[in-house]
Amino acid sequence: MFLPSFHTFKTSAAVFMIQPDSPLQAVRKQVNELFERLGRVDHSAVMKRCDVVYLSSQGSGLGRYIVNVLNKTYTVELDSGKVVDLTNGRDAGEKLSYVVLEYLTSEGSSGSHEGWQSLEATLTQLSHRSYYQKTVVRPLEKLFGYNAELFEEVSKRLTGKKEKLGGTAYSFIFLPKARALIQLWVGKASEFTKPKINTSFNTGARGFLKETALLYAFETMVEFMEKEVKRMRKT
Repeated sequence: MFLPSFHTFKTSAAVFMIQPDSPLQAVRKQVNELFERLGRVDHSAVMKRCDVVYLSSQGSGLGRYIVNVLNKTYTVELDSGKVVDLTNGRDAGEKLSYVVLEYLTSEGSSGSHEGWQSLEATLTQLSHRSYYQKTVVRPLEKLFGYNAELFEEVSKRLTGKKEKLGGTAYSFIFLPKARALIQLWVGKASEFTKPKINTSFNTGARGFLKETALLYAFETMVEFMEKEVKRMRKT
C-alpha cells in the first residue's frame, strides 16, 4: 500500500504540507492543528487504541493525556496545547510533540501480525533519505560506530531489549504501540572497515506514524542517546 511521503492537513483556509526539514514554526503550526483535532475526539477510544491514559479536567477544561516515550513520561495538555515532561515540566519540543500528537490522532493498526520494517527502505524521497542520514545514521555512527559496549549500555539505560538479530541489536518501545529497532555493526579501524547502522520499526507502527513522524521519532531516539552518553561521561 502506498503511503505519501509528506503529511497533508486541510483547514478552511489552506492546505499545509509538512516535511522532515520543514521550519520549526511550520511544525508548531501542525502541532496546534493536531491539538485542536485531539480536543474533539472520543478520549475513551484513544485510550484503547493507543494504550495511553486520559485524565479529565476537574473543571471546564479539556484534560490531559499521559503518554510513555522510551524511558520517560509526558503529559499532553489539551488546554495549554503543550507536551511536557512529567518529571521536570520541560516542553517536549516541536518534533517530539508532533510525533506524540500524530500517534494520538491516528487511526491505529488493525493488523495482528508484527514484524520489522526497514526505515531506510520506507523512505521514498531523496530529501528524506538525506535527512535520515544527517539526523539518524551519521550521529549514531559517531556515537557508537567503534564501541559496541557503549551502545549496549546506553540502550539498556533507555529500557532497550537485546534482540537476536544481525550485529548488536536492541529494540525499544518508543510509544506504547510503536517500537523501534537499531542494529549496529561496529567498524574496525585496524582493518579499515566502517561501521554500519540499520534502523527498523514494527509494521504496526505505520498505522500510527507516517514517514515524517517516523523520522522525527528516530531523530528523538538519537537525541536521547546523546544525552545518556553525556551523563555517563560526567560520572
